[in-house]
Amino acid sequence: MVDMSYRLNLPFVVGGPVSLMVEPSSACNLRCPLCPTGLGITRRERHTLSAAEFERALGWFRHTLAVITFWNYGEPLLNRELPAMVALAARRGIRTRVSTNGHFLEQATIDALLAAGLSQLIVSLDTPDAELYPRYRVRGKLERVERNFRLAVERKHALGSDAQVVAQYMLMQGSEDVDAMIAHGAGLGADLVIVKTIGIGSAVPEPGNSAWALMPDNERHRRHVSRDDLRARVQLEDARCTYVWRNMVLNSDGGCVPCCRDQNAEHDLGRAEGGRTLAAVWNGPAYRRFRRLIRETQRDAVMCQRCPQLVHRDIDPGAVFVRAEAGAGELVA
Repeated sequence: MVDMSYRLNLPFVVGGPVSLMVEPSSACNLRCPLCPTGLGITRRERHTLSAAEFERALGWFRHTLAVITFWNYGEPLLNRELPAMVALAARRGIRTRVSTNGHFLEQATIDALLAAGLSQLIVSLDTPDAELYPRYRVRGKLERVERNFRLAVERKHALGSDAQVVAQYMLMQGSEDVDAMIAHGAGLGADLVIVKTIGIGSAVPEPGNSAWALMPDNERHRRHVSRDDLRARVQLEDARCTYVWRNMVLNSDGGCVPCCRDQNAEHDLGRAEGGRTLAAVWNGPAYRRFRRLIRETQRDAVMCQRCPQLVHRDIDPGAVFVRAEAGAGELVA
């Protein structure tokens, strides 16, 4: 029914979203130079989503969602109630994914997430080069992330969990050796290694030399047309974006935006707060208007012009290593 709503170009959706992105916390311990949180330019006040707020917002979508991803523009593990939210979703048969910078992966946290039924734990290692790592993950330490990653793998096996433990890397200037990334992740015991490209989002509307200096040297690894044209290299002409028919984003303050590319929450599609559920927002007037105008939006909005979703298909290496005994295989794709 969701796909039918998209094909018919309906401004409303018959049914709920297939997946939900939830931001557990809008705070972060790092200062990544292309992230609105790291840059300190986010227009949202910092907030930590409580498990009770999450449950109320979920409403009847708890019966329809296939997967919930717990991340956006903050570090999820700064929220101590994250395992409770994972458990709430897992009890309903919803697959759950957490992506973290890895600095707070302590045993108690790992055990709580695995016991809650987490399907996939993604850890951003970014590069095998410890000296290069803090160039992007400002204030971060690769050695600490590596140690915590090994601990996560160890605890997974000790607890008999079938969760995937994923090592994620990023192609950027000075670090474009995919084979080295595969070897590094495999050496840490990763079930899956994912390699993606780096890009400049809407939080940096006019990037300077420091931002461009992070872009890969290899032309085939660059998301953007050129330094003077930061649109995504791959365009589908007039094809409508599917995201606002199939997926939903809940920020930690209860606000809903079209997708995670709306880094500064410029498009307010409604708020799931004060007892209001996501279902009330999903087909509300703001969402309907956004779906009606999606072709105009995706031509004009910076967040759409730089969207990497299409680029992923042709440029990002994606999943480059899968350990044979990895669990939760349906999440590999």
